Amino acid sequence: MQTGHSYIPQGRIRSYRFGFNGKEKINEQYGEGNAYDFGARMLDPRIGRWMKMDPKDEKYPYLSPYSAFADNPLIFIDLGGETLGLGGNIEQANIDIFSLLPKEVHSYLNVSDVNNIKWNNYDAMPDEFKKYEGVKLVDNLINSKNNYLYSVGNEIPLKDKLGNEYIGEATPDPSNYQTTISNISTTPQWSDAPSESQLPGGGYSGIVRLAEGSWSSVNAFEPTAVVPIPRANIVFHELTENYYRTEKNLPKQEDYSYALGGGMYYSESYYKTNYKGGAHQKAAETGPKFARQMEYDSAGNTGISVQMNWSPPVEKK
Repeated sequence: MQTGHSYIPQGRIRSYRFGFNGKEKINEQYGEGNAYDFGARMLDPRIGRWMKMDPKDEKYPYLSPYSAFADNPLIFIDLGGETLGLGGNIEQANIDIFSLLPKEVHSYLNVSDVNNIKWNNYDAMPDEFKKYEGVKLVDNLINSKNNYLYSVGNEIPLKDKLGNEYIGEATPDPSNYQTTISNISTTPQWSDAPSESQLPGGGYSGIVRLAEGSWSSVNAFEPTAVVPIPRANIVFHELTENYYRTEKNLPKQEDYSYALGGGMYYSESYYKTNYKGGAHQKAAETGPKFARQMEYDSAGNTGISVQMNWSPPVEKK
């Protein structure tokens, strides 16, 4: 066996197709080891230069369109040219992201080998589907200048106040649903206590983590009714909230240091009279429309959810 090659049982040697940064070599087109596929563009490792301009160069007029990592690879990273990554239980995370989209457009979304989400010919998607709230959310996350991570499980990359990276772990507790959801952004969660917020690590600006399992809610208008909440509703709400926090620098809730009751969505009259602006309210405004478009059960968005319950996943036999 030789370093940098794949071993073939018959004793033959063939070139290993991955190289620098784990990216695939494009040997057939450019010659042995002369180009690496970074997804958004190709790199020529012989001179350390990109072969074409940054496809998102209009967002960075102050940088060369041929630069990478803002010319500072010690601080900035480029996650495969995409900005929405999956972590933890990749299979469930993949299901969750696709649950935000109508089935008719699933073929327009791809998951790369490094678990980044990207569009496959978005421009060819029928315009009627581009109006769906889930499609708009995924498009915003993919095309943002910030990097986002959606993870399913108990662990996420975090960073302390000194900039040291570590893995944060949360053990889901059925008696406390808040242990099953993490919503981390470079924007503090609470405007009145910015130093109390966790910071995302791993080069991400926004991170959403959901535990495996399911949720249900008790509605204030029907206290005896415990209704299952579609997992997609929670995925949409948390990613929308994280997007508004990260992109618009909004705290979770303006002038509030905690969420009343822990509900997901609030009735229009309630959040307009009891809450001021915030990322949580932005998510609440679009949540009901998302559920209607996708024909999901509206549990959690017709009134004030005074309690959310979490149940662990059922073990497969």
